[in-house]
Amino acid sequence: MFGRVLESLEEIVAPNPSLFQNFEYNWKLIKTFYMKINQNDQHIDNTNIPYYMEQMLQILIQEETQNKDSAKSNKSAECLEFLLESKPLDLLVDLAINEKPIGCRRWVLKWIKRYLTCLENPMIAHGSVFKPIIKLMTVCKGALASPYEMDEILFLEAVAGLIGKNPDVIKLFIPSHQHSDSTTKGLFSTKPPKHNTLFESNKLEPNIRRVSLMINDETEESSCNEKSASPKNHSFPKDCNCDDGDRFNLLDAVMSYIESADSTIVVRACEGILILVSLKELDNHCNAINASFTELSHIIGEKLFLCAESIPDDMELSDIEECNVTWGLFPKDDHHHFIGRYQLTSFLCWLDYADCLVKENYLIADLLGMLFREQVLEKNLEPNLLELNGPFGLVLTAKVIKQIKSEELLEEVATWLVGTEINGSDCLLNIIIENAQDNSEVLLQTLQLVEALLENPNERILHSMIFLYVNSRGYYDSREIESWSDEEEMREKRHGSAESAVKSRTMAPNNILKVINNFLLLLPRQLMAESAGTCYEEYMQDASRHYQMWIKKTWKFNWPVEATSPVKRPKSPVASGECNDSGISEEMDMKFYEGPLLRLLFNQIRNMSNQPYELNLASIAILSKLALLPNPFLHEILLSTEIPVAQDAATLFTVIQALSKKLLSEIPRYSNFSARIHATAKRLLSNPPLMKDEKDQTAHDESEQLFEALIVLEEFCKELAAIAFIKYHHATE
Repeated sequence: MFGRVLESLEEIVAPNPSLFQNFEYNWKLIKTFYMKINQNDQHIDNTNIPYYMEQMLQILIQEETQNKDSAKSNKSAECLEFLLESKPLDLLVDLAINEKPIGCRRWVLKWIKRYLTCLENPMIAHGSVFKPIIKLMTVCKGALASPYEMDEILFLEAVAGLIGKNPDVIKLFIPSHQHSDSTTKGLFSTKPPKHNTLFESNKLEPNIRRVSLMINDETEESSCNEKSASPKNHSFPKDCNCDDGDRFNLLDAVMSYIESADSTIVVRACEGILILVSLKELDNHCNAINASFTELSHIIGEKLFLCAESIPDDMELSDIEECNVTWGLFPKDDHHHFIGRYQLTSFLCWLDYADCLVKENYLIADLLGMLFREQVLEKNLEPNLLELNGPFGLVLTAKVIKQIKSEELLEEVATWLVGTEINGSDCLLNIIIENAQDNSEVLLQTLQLVEALLENPNERILHSMIFLYVNSRGYYDSREIESWSDEEEMREKRHGSAESAVKSRTMAPNNILKVINNFLLLLPRQLMAESAGTCYEEYMQDASRHYQMWIKKTWKFNWPVEATSPVKRPKSPVASGECNDSGISEEMDMKFYEGPLLRLLFNQIRNMSNQPYELNLASIAILSKLALLPNPFLHEILLSTEIPVAQDAATLFTVIQALSKKLLSEIPRYSNFSARIHATAKRLLSNPPLMKDEKDQTAHDESEQLFEALIVLEEFCKELAAIAFIKYHHATE
């Protein structure tokens, strides 16, 4: 009780100083220290300056908190006003640049960084704040070795983050667009970019890094374009008055740290760049911004080229396939080490980062995409694909395609593989596929490349590989249309009918049960490992999930709903009867060509009994993905078992029919073949499959591929039946 009385008397006699008095007192102590010239040679850690600076920052934070809690009192922010009027930041920055006392720069960088991040409104648009910040940026040069690299990049990233929250202040960091204090009114009227993960968390998960920050929906895109066209949303005038030497200073400063030897600093720099390029308020007419973006694109493009060129071509192919990295998460040292690990991970990290960049800004996407195609794809990968090291080039190309998530870079891959004008004959992709027809050394790797292209679908690539050939419907014998069933007539009647409940008659035929049974009963009962017609339901759930995924991936593609034959132009009676020199009519002479990919896959199915198990799995994996695509022509040639097939043409069903007959003629020749079928099924269908050991070779191993092909075919037929039913169900629901 007596102590409380003494405390009350003490407060009356000597009341506690106000926040402003404390702030001013600490600042005077700092100025007093610097007035003593003989003390400037001391290291700042041996002084009380860091403590005084910390007190000033805490007072500013406390004042803002109090004013926020008592907003109705209209209490002025005296400390912040003192900071803006007396300009202590100018003095601190000057001392930091001159490094007096020694170590002062680190503390000033930390102090301003915390000032920008801890205060809700640090008043960066005021000349007393942004001018010292710009001045301090001049000493942040990543190209020069500095003991303060980490503090410098954290300071720059804090400035970038603040611009992300207040995009209009970006004009302050371009010399020709800087405004005086009186013209910065209203700079805080905009909101930060939507869905930008860098503003939500400092630690990004791998999957989050891959989420595009751009608007995908067409309606939202159009509304966004309308907003950006309005004067209110433009930060710069359309006619930019930048000089040739003007640059986006903040972006240039952050870019300089990309070459740092410290990977943590490089990641920080990449995050800062990503924040800046993702701003929708960036003006594409500003010469300063375009100049900095051009340099950034060339820096990243050169990084990609040098990293790709450094990858040793004697790497184990499995190491390339199993290497999974993202640009912000470098693999730990305790991970599996292999030849070329550092070079490969560096390349994939920079590729992943470039992929993120092009999704954020179309100005960067155009130039960086072109550099990626010219420097990486054409100069580095293409020679390996065609001449030097086929398997290595194919596996690395497949890895690159799997790593890419942006449509912009995928379009560059399409331009590289199939060109801008699709003619299907001399494009690089068809050359690669045709080269695998008679070259077993690259066959498996070619199939892996095709599978990567299917998992990351591009309309131009798919058209060049498949639809350029099957869209003619040359596999279909239209002369038998009247005799084979009435379903085609019904399809033509319902085509384009808005009243029809069936989305696609091609994918939902009336004889769906017959189609399913054709697959399930293809093999004779004595050759089946399980009872006929059972267990195909096990594939239903996966087929449904995968089909929904393919619909989402291909919804933008301009694919028809029905598979209809192209309309033929009427010929005159004389012309229709004309024959060529051989006496055979042109119409009869034309044979259907399914394209290099389907021809390769059909040949692989025909030869399954003579091929390794791994190769058979790779072939049916691609065919399963193709069967899941929501395209009517591909559905018809792969899943329609009842269509009339043109002479010398083939469908998937006719191919597996031929394989089934071959197996039926060969397998019963072996004694106790039924037991071997069940033993092979048990071995292959276990999880994981039990492969034969080289040390356990027996006399039966010469025919082992025959029994393995039988099990693969049986399971493949079940999967095809499940896919056909799922597509039917989706088309009729």
